[in-house]
Amino acid sequence: MSSELIKQLAKNAKKKQIIELKLQEQELVKAHRVISTENSTKKRKISKTKEKSKAKIIKTSAADTVKIKGLCGTLGDNLIRLASKIVANNIKDKYFLNLSKNCIIDITNDECKSQIALLGGSSVKHFLEIYKYGIPETYNLKSPFLFDKVDGIKSLKAKYRQLDMYQPKNRKEAVLKRICVRILYQNAYLPLSGKCFKKRYWVNIFEYYFGRKDMLLIQSGDTVALRCKKSKLMFKLDVRILAEKDGTEFDLANGEIASVSGSTKSKYYKDALKLALSSKQHLNHILSSLPNITAEEIASIKLPIIQIMGLTVHISCLSVVDKNLYVLQDVYSFNYPKNIKEIKGGAIGRMMTGLLLIDDMISNIDNIYEDFSCNTGDKIDDIKSEENRKKKVGKCDEYISSVIWDSSGEDDNDDSSDEDDDFSDEDDDDDNNSTNSKDGYI
Repeated sequence: MSSELIKQLAKNAKKKQIIELKLQEQELVKAHRVISTENSTKKRKISKTKEKSKAKIIKTSAADTVKIKGLCGTLGDNLIRLASKIVANNIKDKYFLNLSKNCIIDITNDECKSQIALLGGSSVKHFLEIYKYGIPETYNLKSPFLFDKVDGIKSLKAKYRQLDMYQPKNRKEAVLKRICVRILYQNAYLPLSGKCFKKRYWVNIFEYYFGRKDMLLIQSGDTVALRCKKSKLMFKLDVRILAEKDGTEFDLANGEIASVSGSTKSKYYKDALKLALSSKQHLNHILSSLPNITAEEIASIKLPIIQIMGLTVHISCLSVVDKNLYVLQDVYSFNYPKNIKEIKGGAIGRMMTGLLLIDDMISNIDNIYEDFSCNTGDKIDDIKSEENRKKKVGKCDEYISSVIWDSSGEDDNDDSSDEDDDFSDEDDDDDNNSTNSKDGYI
């Protein structure tokens, strides 16, 4: 009996062990299912989070209606998308990144990694041609401001003496005379080279031309605009052309000057970005001061930008072409005449064409300001008509957006290469040597 009992107990123990193993197996299966369910839930949550994050990137605040074939969404949408994709590895990338953040598109730069190249290349560039500025009106020089017979230093000095004694017939001739006398004297008695060329030479040219207008003020030498200061945009600019309207100061043109030795690619993009963003600030200020302006007139305002690299002036302009959409474009360029060949070849005429172009842009802004800065409608009709009282013409606030700029890590005083190429007049003796340069017109 004892042996059978032992066998039975052993058999029961074995069954019990088997049952326990099966129960453990079931527990393991159950636990595995729970873990699998939790993992799949987490994956679904992660995928949903990713989708949400992607949706956030795609979602934009663009308000424009400009659509280009081949692009999904509006042009403003695509610029904001670019801002989330461009990696700023260098100053050029940073230029396009910050333009995109501000919904500014540079329509004349189509090189590698430019906005146009990243958006689609030639097809996009072709579409954007509708916003191109027209060909500037050529400034035709007339006697005695013709230089076709100047073929040597002797004839150059003779021409200089002739113009120095010439009595201008009007204010335009007085300005042209002063510019020509300065350039001829420098080439005849102070031969120019890249190393000796001063920023002040350019500033003098702008002062001669725009100083004739009572409404304009020229500021030079690393100044910060009041409107930029208020928005904590500490952009120091070499040249600013200002006007005061109804007790308010407006910046109508900005300029940066790089010396010949400092005219590098990085300097170009750094200055171009500074000029573009400060110009957006000033354009916004002008438009916000015109409560009655129409959408058509908003697009017609072109704010001139002056970027000087050594002996070459590049004129560009910034405009608003749709709601929160800004267009930046190159318009014209000209050189400072540094030898007889360039003078004879029409360099002074091209310089005057460029100055006239800037003048026309500023005059257009002035005219629009006079037309739309105040409500000229019938006040009695406005009181009688509820519809007129509620009517908002132009709605400027819908067309402009604040400047987006992160100044962290920025050093605006790193132009050490330009230290010797300052704005001083120490070596500018040509006006003092000219007997009749001060003709009372400027």
